[in-house]
Amino acid sequence: MQTKPVPRGGGAAQVSGYQVFVKANFQRVRKENAGASHGVVMETLGRRYREEKARKTNSSEGDGTEPDKETVLDKIIHGLNVVSLEE
Repeated sequence: MQTKPVPRGGGAAQVSGYQVFVKANFQRVRKENAGASHGVVMETLGRRYREEKARKTNSSEGDGTEPDKETVLDKIIHGLNVVSLEE
């Protein structure tokens, strides 16, 4: 008997910023580079994503605000603080 694998869960929680960027910009970049291969389009998207990410990082440093730096460990610790051991 064959069984289905357990879903990895999350769905939207596992979507990266890069994936969102590619989905939002792929068609536009493909039209701008008519006739280009898929690899060239993805390379262009990657370059633009890195440039936009660097621009956002530089702009957050200049205005005195801290970017959200909650790490996975911080999320786990927060989750443990919520757990109650009482019956």
